[in-house]
Amino acid sequence: MKKLNNVREDHEQRLENLQLVQAEDRVKAELIEWNLSLVEQALRVMRAALASQLSWTDVEAFLSEAQDRGDPVACAIHHLRLDTNHITMALRNPYQQLNEEDGEHDEVKREEKEEDKKVEKKQKKKKKKNMQKPESDGLNKPVLIDLDLGLSAFANSKRFYDLKRHAAKKELKTIEASEKAFKSAEKKTWQTLKEVRVVASIQKARKIYW
Repeated sequence: MKKLNNVREDHEQRLENLQLVQAEDRVKAELIEWNLSLVEQALRVMRAALASQLSWTDVEAFLSEAQDRGDPVACAIHHLRLDTNHITMALRNPYQQLNEEDGEHDEVKREEKEEDKKVEKKQKKKKKKNMQKPESDGLNKPVLIDLDLGLSAFANSKRFYDLKRHAAKKELKTIEASEKAFKSAEKKTWQTLKEVRVVASIQKARKIYW
């Protein structure tokens, strides 16, 4: 039975890993789509820098200077992987960010209405001064995504969708193979138990006759 449980656990772990990979690739593809203009600009800038025959050290210095100036495109580039013609960008969901800001704005409005009912004007002014913006709940943390400089932003997004589809096909094959392995292990387990019972019965019968 222990062997049977091990087969089942191994099957579940493999499926969980494949599902996790699919979810990660889908998120990456969607984040590229949602930040298509930003990603395309980053790819073009880096391609132009490399095309100008700058050394990798100079390209890194160029990027660092742009980040120090607060350039949004440069700031979205997390690090360079020029040896493989890739860059890594830190991308967020821009729509979730807007929703969070709208939610904060609505929450402030509700709080102000409640304050109007409970507190006098002077007290309300003091409380407004002490009001702080709520901390981020961490739901929209940036995701690090490797991008191929040889592809467009759209093609990079498609690449992750293709990886997701490949993982989905692999999941189906894993399910089929695991089911066969589990049935085989189950059959062997029950056969072993049956043989053990038979041996036990024979030994018991021998004891009676002796």
